[in-house]
Amino acid sequence: WSSPTSMTPRTMATRLGVDPRSSSPSRTMTVRGLRSVIVAWNMRRSPEMREELRGRALRA
Repeated sequence: WSSPTSMTPRTMATRLGVDPRSSSPSRTMTVRGLRSVIVAWNMRRSPEMREELRGRALRA
């Protein structure tokens, strides 16, 4: 993964295997996927979130 600043939405969509030119009904799924990618990216960046997730996984 390159830095998020250098990634346009099109390259992100391409990474996710989504054709940015197709405006199919799966567009909402693309938005949801992008949002989850961003959330995962932020969690990977912040150690506190990672510890929180690890603790939650251990408790589950």
